Amino acid sequence: MPMDNRWFSKPEIFHSTRNGLSNQNNYNNDISESQKDYEDPEYYYSNPPDLPRKRTPPPLPPMNSLQKIVPTHLVIEHKQRNGCNSKSMSLGCLLATVTVLFILSLAYILAWNLRKDDNFKNLSQSIILTAPDKYSTRSMYSFSDTNVVKSKVDIDVMATYLLTLLITKRKLCLFEAGTDRSEESKRQFREEHIESARLLQFANLSVNGTPVHPLQFQRYVRSLGVDADCYVIIYDRGEVVWATHALWIFALFGHQKVSLYSGGINEWKKLKINSAQYRTESGDGTYPRRNGHFRAEWNAAVISTFDDVLTNTELKTHDLVDGQNRKQYEGISSGAVYGHIRSAINVPAEDVYDWHDQKWHDELDLKAQLRSRKLNENRPVIVYSSSAIHSSLTWFTLRKCGYNSSIYFGSWPEWLIRAPEFLKIIPKKRF
Repeated sequence: MPMDNRWFSKPEIFHSTRNGLSNQNNYNNDISESQKDYEDPEYYYSNPPDLPRKRTPPPLPPMNSLQKIVPTHLVIEHKQRNGCNSKSMSLGCLLATVTVLFILSLAYILAWNLRKDDNFKNLSQSIILTAPDKYSTRSMYSFSDTNVVKSKVDIDVMATYLLTLLITKRKLCLFEAGTDRSEESKRQFREEHIESARLLQFANLSVNGTPVHPLQFQRYVRSLGVDADCYVIIYDRGEVVWATHALWIFALFGHQKVSLYSGGINEWKKLKINSAQYRTESGDGTYPRRNGHFRAEWNAAVISTFDDVLTNTELKTHDLVDGQNRKQYEGISSGAVYGHIRSAINVPAEDVYDWHDQKWHDELDLKAQLRSRKLNENRPVIVYSSSAIHSSLTWFTLRKCGYNSSIYFGSWPEWLIRAPEFLKIIPKKRF
């Protein structure tokens, strides 16, 4: 049987393996040759590596044995004194303890004295409040006000009292209230006025019944020499409403001593006929020209706004008083649209002031009229009228009788425009 060559031929894998071994032997031979070259002593020690050499310091100069070595630094030796330090610390702690105890004792004594004074004040106030005072209702401010005055004055003074203040040279600021007719007021004042009086121009107090800015009022009255402790007394020429309006402006801006001489220049001239002490003068006045130091402060207890009145229609915290005459209150007066706010009580000016004799009705009569209209002295009152100027007369009457009252300065004209229809009582006119 013939033999095939494939059985006697060597596989290719064997040849490749053998060739691989031969290649590895060649690689090892190359490595040994390179190592032989590197490890050759002649090759390695023929060029020895450069090693760093140490520099030797220069020799010291010769020194004489007698020469002294001067030290360049001084050494200060600190000796600890344990005994002194402990004594100082003990003394400091003792002083600190004594100081703290002294401060605590002083604070306790001050607190005890303040508490004692408060108890005494509360006791004295309770005694004063329980004691009856028949003149307390005539004071300018009541205890329910936010700004309670330190020294109370009568809201309405007589001619004899004013004369006493003028004779005794008290610190008095006497003013004649001008009207909205500025030129006429100036002319009448220059012709004749009470001695030492000054003209209070209406334009510097309010604009159409709306109060001016507090700083404007402050600057104006300072130019007239008004101080914070000056006693202000105001009068007019018989119309009364200009004096009551000026008094309300002073109270609104925080002056604490202000009164009304309701008799005015007409009563003063009548008294002058029988007594020369009631003096008058002409010209611009003889008061001292200087600037005062009055500081205006807003007194919210004597003024109310539209929102205050609108809120009161729901809460009913204040009584509402209408100062218009009866025809205006009922809406039958001609010339404008008149009426009143719902639930308002009518107190017309002719019921509280005698225009013929130019004087207020008797105080007992006034109180009886107010009580007959179901006005309670313990409830605050909001007053309005056809304008803030006319409202001031009714406001003054309520203050005179001891009521805590404020003026709705927008009055009926503002309410007519802004208020809801169901809160306005306007009768239908018959044509």
